[in-house]
Parts: sequence; C-alpha cells; structure tokens
Amino acid sequence: MVSALGIPLFFALAVFIEDQEWEPIRRAALQASGFLVLAVFYFFWLPNTDHSGPYYRYSMFNAAVHLLVAVAPFLFLNNYRNAFWQYNKSLFLRFIESMIYSVTLYVGLALAIVALNYLFNLKIDEKFYAHLWFIVVGTFNTWFFLAGVPQNIRGLEQVYDYPKGLKVFTQFILIPLLTIYLIILYLYLGKIILQWDLPRGGVSWFVIAASTFGILSLLLVYPISEKNENTWIKTYARYFYLALFPLIMLMAFAIGRRIFDYGITVERYFVLIFTVWLSVIAVCFTVNPKTNIKIIPLSLMLLFAATLFGPWGALEVSKSSQMSRLKKYLIAGEMFKSGKLNKATALVLSKKDVMSISSILQYLHSTYGLEILTPWLSEELKPEYKEPSAFLWQYLGLKYVYPYEGVDDRQSFYFGSHLNGEVQTISGFDYLSEVNNLHKEIPQIIKIAPGDVILTLKGESLRVAFKGEEMTIALRPLIEPSSDSNQWYNYDVPIEKMTVDAEGKNLKVKVFITYIQGVAAAKEYSLGSLAARVLLKVK
Repeated sequence: MVSALGIPLFFALAVFIEDQEWEPIRRAALQASGFLVLAVFYFFWLPNTDHSGPYYRYSMFNAAVHLLVAVAPFLFLNNYRNAFWQYNKSLFLRFIESMIYSVTLYVGLALAIVALNYLFNLKIDEKFYAHLWFIVVGTFNTWFFLAGVPQNIRGLEQVYDYPKGLKVFTQFILIPLLTIYLIILYLYLGKIILQWDLPRGGVSWFVIAASTFGILSLLLVYPISEKNENTWIKTYARYFYLALFPLIMLMAFAIGRRIFDYGITVERYFVLIFTVWLSVIAVCFTVNPKTNIKIIPLSLMLLFAATLFGPWGALEVSKSSQMSRLKKYLIAGEMFKSGKLNKATALVLSKKDVMSISSILQYLHSTYGLEILTPWLSEELKPEYKEPSAFLWQYLGLKYVYPYEGVDDRQSFYFGSHLNGEVQTISGFDYLSEVNNLHKEIPQIIKIAPGDVILTLKGESLRVAFKGEEMTIALRPLIEPSSDSNQWYNYDVPIEKMTVDAEGKNLKVKVFITYIQGVAAAKEYSLGSLAARVLLKVK
C-alpha cells in the first residue's frame, strides 16, 4: 500500500525538481524527504486493522499526492495556464492509453495461463491471477505511463493541440448530462420549497456529482473557450457557477441538518468541507471568470493534506463529535459519573435513545475500535467485549437496539456459546463443517462427496436439505427459556443448550450453534442469522 503512494509522490517530486535550477544536494534532500514521509506513514499510519479510520486517512493521503502530480511543475509558475492544461491533458490521455494496454496484456496473459492450466493440468493457484494483475498494473502500466510524460513543461505553453473528440465528448455528452442533473436538482429544490419540507440527506451527494461533472466539463474545454466560435463556453461557465449557489445552499442545509441531528461522521465532514470549497470556487469564477484553473486541484490538494491530521482533521473531529453525543446520552441515563461508565440501575432512557447509543457505538467500533473508550472504563477492555452489543451489555447493562427494530415493542436478541476448552465428540459422523453468518432465507451450501447439503434459516427454524429430503430443526426452544426470563442477551450460553440435531432417511445432522440473533415481537421470533459447527453423517 505504501508503494502505491510512493509512485505518485516521487513522480510529483521528480517533475517539480526537473523545472528547478537546484544543486544536486538540494534535489537529493527533497527526494529523501519523500522517503521520510513514506516511512512515517508506514510505521505510524499504515492501515493494519479491521477498522475503517486508517483507510480513510490512507485515501486522503492518496488523493492529496495524486492532486500534487497535477500541480507539482506549476507550483511557482503562474503564467503558464495553457502549459498547465496541456500537461494534465497529456497525463489524462496517457493514463487511459496505458490502462487499455495493461488490461489487454493482462487478459491475454490470463487466457494463456487458463489454456495451459486446462490443456496440461498444471493446477495453477487462483491467487496467481491477482498477482499477475498487480505485476502488470504496478510494473508495465507504470513504465508505459511514465514513458509518455511531457519532457519540456514550459514549452507546453506554445502547444495548442486540442483533440477534436474531446470537444465532441464534452459538448454533446457531458454538458447535456450535466444539464439534466441540474434540472432534476432544481425540480427537487422547488418541491421542498413548495411542500416546506426538509431536504433528504442524500441530496448532498447528487449536488457533489453534478458540480464535479460541471467543473470537469469546463476544464476539458478550457483551451478553446477564448475562440470566437466557442463563445457558448463562456456563457455556459458563467451561468453554471451562478446556478450552483442555490444548490450549494440546499447541500449546506441538508448536511447541516444531518450534523445537528446525528453529529459529524467522516463522510459528513467531507461533505461539509466540499460545500465550503465549492462555495469558494463558485465565488472566485463568478467574480473573475479568468481565475487561474490551477486553483481547483491545488486547493483540493491542500484541503486533503490539511484534513489528514490534527484536531481539525476528519478523524479527530468525527471522533470528538460522536463521543460527545455518546457522553450526552450516558449522562442523561445516569450511566456516566466521575469520568467513568456505570451500569444502568434503572432504565431512564427511551428505546429511541438506546438505539442512538447503539448506533454511535457501532460507528465508533467500525471506524476506530471501541478501544478508544478505554479511558471511560474502570478496567481493561476485554477482547470478548469489543463488539458493540457485547460492550453495551457488559459495561452499561443495556440491550443493543438495531436500526431495523424501530422504536416499537420489538426486541432484539443475541445468544452465543463458547467451547471454553471443552472437547466435543464427533464419533458417529463423517463430516465436520463450519457455517459462518448464515443469514435469513439466504441458503448456504456445504459441499460433501455424496452431494450438497443446503442450510436455510427460515422463520423460527433451520432447514436442512439433502438429496431431495428436507429436515426442519426448530430453534424456538433455544430462545424461549432466556426470553421468558427477560434475558435477551447472553454471550456465554452452555454449548449443550445450544446444540440441536435431526435425522432423516439420507442424513443425520448435529448442530453446535455458536451464536444466534434476531428480533422478537409478541412471542413471535424472526431469526436474523446464526453461526454453527455442523456434524454430518450420510446414510
């Protein structure tokens, strides 16, 4: 992953140095700084967990260095606007060309290997194809792309080559599509004004897509915008940026409302940042249509770089916002005292509030890991309680409320079992299989020599099908004893109480359930998913 960052980073440094009249030691120092940046990223910020936070930071850094490639040779060249466009046009077209060559090469080699595998029975590991792809993209594609990079950057100012196909594509494909998007968004804006309704949160992404399309379209036709026969470009550009202002207000209101109701997440943070950035760009090009187009990638690069780290960064702001929301709910529920979590002695929170707490914990878990809540605990966070539902029950005495439950009288349940070092006998059976995450009404197949065994979770039972015969294993008896005593969450049910079996004409089955979860309402149970170890004996 660091190598993937190094390619654009060192390319950007190389094209920047090429235009500078620096002594060798200064050039070497700048290249060394690139190695230092990658080393720091490798040892401190390289994603190596199941949490998404580090991957957000990696994506931001990746976006920043790719944008740096677009502006690196022109950081100190302000009067080379045509050269800037020609340079980026060359990179764009060379990238497309290199990808066509790379995909063709990969498909050809892959088909050759498939032929060898089939004709000579070589039994080549399927992972080889993934390795081949990374070799082609990482080596051939990179070399081919670099071979077409312009050499004389300043000399591009005198190059006026413009692909006719690019104008046709922009004028007759991109701009009509953009117009359709803008009309749809304005119709929606009119609807919410007439109905005096709140905009839907997802409208922000449509505004982002439309504005991105529009800016890209105008950048593609930038070199020919001054020609007399293309006066429509200037007119379109002026009205496009003016048309953005109502949509920016719509986006700002939509994201502002989401943040007010649910706090800041990484995604909302970037929508908010993009809203501010788009406002600035729209003002710049409305007030001064001759604004240097370099400001677009340069400002985006600086934004991505600035939001990587620090208390103003995306991850820190998001974490602070969600932990503040969580703390507010816990204080209201009398579960946060003297800086520590306390189990609820009496439930004073509504089910809606508990659902909000559950949602916040799920977000913190998926983005950062619940280890960030360790300062709030009176003891070390044990591995078995690092899942949101287990954490909620163990440290707060609350039952996890899933979003699909709503706030009515439905009740979620979760029962889990652990072998805890116990040995289970498998005598009398031919096969042992592990079934992970068997979801409701989505069949899962266990392949054995005599035929396929198909498991399906339906209603309150587990269906087992084999050779035209179907057995139904009732799972309600496993749930009822705990639900009757109002113990909807139990993470340490004895394995013998989570074991069921069935026997038919063709197959004998024994199932050790390691977890089962779902929703109960009015003594009716809807199973959501389970995991189990399955023993099979074919008769």
